[in-house]
Amino acid sequence: MSFTMGGKYALSSRSTMTYSAEWRKNMHAFLKWNHKIDNNWQFGVSQSMDQSKEKNDMYKLSFDLNYNL
Repeated sequence: MSFTMGGKYALSSRSTMTYSAEWRKNMHAFLKWNHKIDNNWQFGVSQSMDQSKEKNDMYKLSFDLNYNL
């Protein structure tokens, strides 16, 4: 049996935040924030915590910078 939840929030007309969490034997949680800089550029930050991984690999922090044509 597992329990999961998630959602998406519009923080402004240019920024969104999404999240999810899952509980089973271990917990896995994820959070991502995106900001649209202009019509072409977008910046994002994401963080993940997965208790099923070893202690050194449990936490991940990522940065994204995207350009769309």
